[in-house]
Amino acid sequence: MFSAVSNLGAGGTQDVALSDTSNGVLYGCFAIMGLFSGGVNNLLGPRLTLFIGSLGYALYVGSLWCYQVQGTRWFLIFAGALLGISAALFWSAQGSIMMSYPMEKDKGKAFGIFWAMFQAGSFIGSVIALGININSGSLGAVTTSTYIAFVIIIIVGIASTWLLLPPNRVVRGDGTVPKIEAASDPKTEIRALYQTLKDWRMLALTPMFFASNYFYAYQGAVNAGKFTAPTRALNAVLEGAGAIVGALLIGFFVLDNPKLKRRTRGWLGLGVVTALTIVVWSCGLAFQVTFSRENKGHILHYKEKAYHAKGTLFFFYFFSDAIYQAMVYWIMGALTNDPFTLARFTGLYKAVQSAGAAGSFGMDAVATPYLNEHLASWLLIIVSLPLAGVVIRTIKDTSYVDEQVRLHLLCAPGSVSSSLFLFFRLSMLKTSRLIKRRRRSQNYQLRRTTLARRVVRTPNRRSLLDSVLCLMPLSTYSSLSSFYSLVCFLWSFFCSVLFDMPISVLVFVKSLILTILKPKGWDINIGADLVF
Repeated sequence: MFSAVSNLGAGGTQDVALSDTSNGVLYGCFAIMGLFSGGVNNLLGPRLTLFIGSLGYALYVGSLWCYQVQGTRWFLIFAGALLGISAALFWSAQGSIMMSYPMEKDKGKAFGIFWAMFQAGSFIGSVIALGININSGSLGAVTTSTYIAFVIIIIVGIASTWLLLPPNRVVRGDGTVPKIEAASDPKTEIRALYQTLKDWRMLALTPMFFASNYFYAYQGAVNAGKFTAPTRALNAVLEGAGAIVGALLIGFFVLDNPKLKRRTRGWLGLGVVTALTIVVWSCGLAFQVTFSRENKGHILHYKEKAYHAKGTLFFFYFFSDAIYQAMVYWIMGALTNDPFTLARFTGLYKAVQSAGAAGSFGMDAVATPYLNEHLASWLLIIVSLPLAGVVIRTIKDTSYVDEQVRLHLLCAPGSVSSSLFLFFRLSMLKTSRLIKRRRRSQNYQLRRTTLARRVVRTPNRRSLLDSVLCLMPLSTYSSLSSFYSLVCFLWSFFCSVLFDMPISVLVFVKSLILTILKPKGWDINIGADLVF
């Protein structure tokens, strides 16, 4: 909705200088707060962070409405500053959720769906502006009823943030849980922020972060200076459509292609971005050399034949932009599945991105020649791509093996496949080289968690066997059949006699408790943990 309001022309106020001042303050606060927003998200949790972050958007649209009615300029600038702070929180939580909650094979799809929904707001605002322009020939100030409608929609979105689950209560389709802990602590976040800032992979991606919004100022300036008012609105519609199509195509058919390994998908995506960057921006350069900021020449209208190629150019500007943004998110998501780490990555990304946006709008504000802005934007993108390739070289086919993974049985009730899946998952963890290195100094034992178990370091030589023995009875959690509970009970009894007696006896007793309590409808989770 913020994008929709932005496409109504200076936020609908028709005061371009005021809108630029407010946006400048917004991006400045965004860049500063972005450094710390990931830590705040990890302390408060994504639900509360998204709620607080969403409030700034409602306040900003409300300030536009207040300016429309009362002419309060200071309140609009103040709301822009608060929005910069809250938006940093919002985007850190959003990035953490989008990159950590889906399974590894679905992260590209998750971005595609998110970006399409995000750009739908811009598309809607552009369609409204286009309709107003076609009817009146110009875009006047937006009416009060329009602002009220936007505020109501945003409030509904703010309320929906409470429907989100924290990372320790989310279970992916493959049975893994994003995070055991619901929140972090300040000391951990301070150390983690320092580690993030000196992470060479983040340093290598910094040019990509900086360039990701840098070109918006140039494209907006050309759109405002070279086209008539109705044509500018049509260009904005084409931009939104290009972004939606590009995000869905790259997410579904390239970054999540099941026929390719993950690193290969990364190389393919980077190749697509590189090819589009060269082709699209070369066409943009051919268009740019025909005019300048001082001598714009003929102002184009969408009914003219000469406009057709220019409209296509704006479509592919944002088509390639969506693919570029997808690569940024996908690379960060491929480095780790940990939501806390990804929140810090996203905060740093948004901080550097906002700094780049502020710099580009500053260049445009001092009337930098269009050609210089074009070449600077293009050069930043080109420089960032080889460095992104260096990071892609480090991506593994999965990050589950290198991380402590919490498992949950998600198979059909009474299904033996859940137990088999768990056995093979634990076998993979045991045989991985990383686990072997860690086991040279310490072994593993089980730590009880709600509805699941994970392997942690303690003195226990039979960690794999004990993991299987303790996790097998948990199949009764997802079982609606007392027969299957009985099967699990007999399994534990067999293991207690045949294998490691001390731990298996406890498993046997717990399985017995689960078998008794399950048919009675008791809270088997509380009942079992009270005993153990």
